[in-house]
Amino acid sequence: MIEIDELGTWKTDFESLLNPMLPQETIKTLHEDDFEFLDDPGRLVVDVVGKEKLAQIVYAWLIAKKFRVFHATRLLPEEVDSIEKNGLVPLEIASRRDRLIKLFSRHPDWDEKQQPFNSLLAKAEEHQPWGIRKGQVHFSFSKAACTGFQHYLKFGSEFDQKLAEELFPDGSWKNLFEKHTTPYLIHVDLTGAEFISGSCPFLTYQNQLERGDFPAPARIFVNAWAAKKANLIATGAELLQDHCLMFHTGFKREKIQKIE
Repeated sequence: MIEIDELGTWKTDFESLLNPMLPQETIKTLHEDDFEFLDDPGRLVVDVVGKEKLAQIVYAWLIAKKFRVFHATRLLPEEVDSIEKNGLVPLEIASRRDRLIKLFSRHPDWDEKQQPFNSLLAKAEEHQPWGIRKGQVHFSFSKAACTGFQHYLKFGSEFDQKLAEELFPDGSWKNLFEKHTTPYLIHVDLTGAEFISGSCPFLTYQNQLERGDFPAPARIFVNAWAAKKANLIATGAELLQDHCLMFHTGFKREKIQKIE
């Protein structure tokens, strides 16, 4: 099971894939050059091997593996029970009403905020003004990114945060979220095909390559491996790669390995 932060779960295997394709001169450059940016060594590897060739080889490696990803959030007690029973489900705006009322009704200004709340929820259902999140489940590939940035562990769902900011622009909603919900990190295991699909929600792996890009799932590993080879990082956690995966389907309880 591969976790990007845990180099021991993938680095040796990935190195056996890349080393035969790299001239000794390139290996020496990775070890000795003073690279300016964290992803510069990875760019060198792509240039030497060739974008299309490397992308196809890494694709075959990815598809054969399993990956652990992370969903960071804050939950009410009954929501923990629901996930334990039903797994993770895509965000539905109407289903956020009850949980948000439970939080916002504790606010001293709730009586005068009820009508604006209803209007905001209706607007969100129709126009999705804070970005398209309806019908989606999001994950981060990096546990270190979840705990390092703490955006979701601190306040929870991005949708809930955006609506709360509109309703209480003074930021007074933050105390409600922190006091009455609990942070959780949910570990989910994916097949290689699922990992590639979730990493490429808008353009497929092949579409990215045809557009001239080095596909995102391959770039993550090439950059991490090359950065380690160049001694720019000591552990995978230092990358703090907040690589988002997006799905339009739920994940049953058996896909969830841990809720912590």
